Amino acid sequence: MVLSFFITSKIHYDDIKSHLQNDLDTSIENIYKLYKSSQYDVIDNFINMTFYPITGVAIYDKSGLLFESSKKDRSLNVSNSLVEEVLNNKKDLNPDTSLNFFFPADTPSGFYIKDSNKAYALFINVSNIKDVVKINKWLFLNIFFVLSSGLIGYMIIARGIVKPIKTLTSGTKSVSSGDYEFQIPNKRNDEIGELINTFNYMLVELNKTDKMRNEFVSNVSHEIKTPITAIRGFSDLLTYKNISDEERIYYANVIKEEVLKVTSLSDNLLKLASLDNSKANIDKTNFKLDELIRRAILDLEPFWANKNLEFDLDLKDTILLGDNKLLYHVFTNLIRNSIKFSKDSSIIKLSLNSDEKNIFFEITDSGTGISKESIPRIFERFYKGDESRNSEGTGLGLSIVKKIVSLHNGTITVDSIENTKTTFYITFPK
Repeated sequence: MVLSFFITSKIHYDDIKSHLQNDLDTSIENIYKLYKSSQYDVIDNFINMTFYPITGVAIYDKSGLLFESSKKDRSLNVSNSLVEEVLNNKKDLNPDTSLNFFFPADTPSGFYIKDSNKAYALFINVSNIKDVVKINKWLFLNIFFVLSSGLIGYMIIARGIVKPIKTLTSGTKSVSSGDYEFQIPNKRNDEIGELINTFNYMLVELNKTDKMRNEFVSNVSHEIKTPITAIRGFSDLLTYKNISDEERIYYANVIKEEVLKVTSLSDNLLKLASLDNSKANIDKTNFKLDELIRRAILDLEPFWANKNLEFDLDLKDTILLGDNKLLYHVFTNLIRNSIKFSKDSSIIKLSLNSDEKNIFFEITDSGTGISKESIPRIFERFYKGDESRNSEGTGLGLSIVKKIVSLHNGTITVDSIENTKTTFYITFPK
């Protein structure tokens, strides 16, 4: 903007100067002609015209002042040295100084005129161009002030933008080194503030994920270490020569059970990894969901027959678009849990119905129930409740169930009363 101001001023100035210089030359020539023809009153009238650019004129020869005229309060002060300089050097003195756009001289411009072997020095003062110069100076100072203020404001605004960006850059470096335990202060309500809020939210989620990862590794290590310790201990016992056949068989069965636990844990971890990787693992087809649930109940007959349990079924004919293998795992897990925690000779209720938009499934058992403290965490990986930490199971079953339901865009919730009943609710969109 500063550069463009100087360029346009220069172009504008050169254009005005060219026109005014031509007018000035013509005016000087006319004034001299009027002087030679002794029409002094005409010269006075010209000079005293309001819009006439020349405010004063004086003509000298070697003998001194011959003619002088000027507007009121615009007297022409020409020193003898200036007159001698023009007459002796026979050249114009500062002919366009009064047209200098930024620094007009206070001295009048002198012109050397020779007529009939006689030399004259004609001096003039120009007013209007000086007024234009003053206006231009004012405009220049005004624009300079605006630009300076704008520049300062821009620097302040830029600093306000750059500072949080630098903080975000520093934060990303901390994140890359694994540090998620911090938040960037934010008092902004603009796009930068929204970016900082998003970054802080990302830090919170990364911190949760990091803690879950650490907890996951700790849980896997614990779940694997316990059966491996048992396998190692009972394997050592099998090497003893003085143990009975009954003891040897018992130790072998314990080792077998612990191996099955490790195998189950490995299978569940692989299934979770497979489900976490991509939705591409889902092979959706239309199938009868009510028949799948009945098949899951029949496949678990050895478990519920031993506890003399009964099933109260209200399963409406329902077609679902989904992966029947994965969903079979869901209902098998839920039914097995109900069998496991139900009291002997009790009833497990299952219902399946739908409306125009959704499919609803419920399973209720009258068993041990779930504590209020455990309900919010029941679907977390490896969570089995504080009192049953070392109980049977890996704590991955319900997390796998929720993952499969989520992959089918469904929801699963639980409602439970301790020592009374537990109900799981699943909703699938049609």
